[in-house]
Parts: sequence; structure tokens; C-alpha cells
Amino acid sequence: MKRRRVFIGMVVLGAILAAALALSRPTPLEERVGRIRAGMSGAEVDAVLGAPPGDHTRYVTYVRHGGIRRADSPIMEWDYDEGCVDVRFGPDGRVEDVTYYPNSDPPSVWDRVRHHLPW
Repeated sequence: MKRRRVFIGMVVLGAILAAALALSRPTPLEERVGRIRAGMSGAEVDAVLGAPPGDHTRYVTYVRHGGIRRADSPIMEWDYDEGCVDVRFGPDGRVEDVTYYPNSDPPSVWDRVRHHLPW
């Protein structure tokens, strides 16, 4: 009887973990980038991408090879584990162009789980 309870408990725990992982996954970055349109404001782009420009990586680190972007640059950058997004804004502060650079080796589900384990 005790083994049966342990087995049922493990199955329930596994189902809860699987559901939590599935529900915690945001909309894929490539899909969100596809929603950005010319003429959008910076606030609208922030809403689509879910954050202001900056480094939003949790599991990977990008090495920049082009120097530091100036504060007055018309290009803003968002870095995520799935890839990088560059948005060029015009003088009116509206989107002119969007470029998406997917990560060639994004973290796997196992990488994400392992990151949270205590060992």
C-alpha cells in the first residue's frame, strides 16, 4: 500500500511539474517579433516583447563584438535566451525596421530545469 501511495505521489508531482513548465513558457520570441510593425512606438514594442530594451537572458550570455551602443543611437536592443532583437527607430520615435537574430543553441528544457536544481 505504501509503494502505491509513493508511486501515485510521484505521478502527481510529475504532472504538476510538467504543467508548471508548460504554463511558464512565454510566447516564442520569434512570434512576438513578428507582431512588431513599422510605425509602432517604443512603448508598443516594449509591450509586445514584454520588457524594455536590455539584457533579459537567464541561461545564456552574449558577447558583444561591435562596441557599446551609444545612448543616442536610433537602434534599441533586446537580448533573450532565444535570440536578440534590434529595432531601429526613426526621428519621430516610431519603428522603421526590426531585425531578429535567433540563438543558434538556445537552452533546452533540461538546461532550464537544471539551472534551478540545488547541485
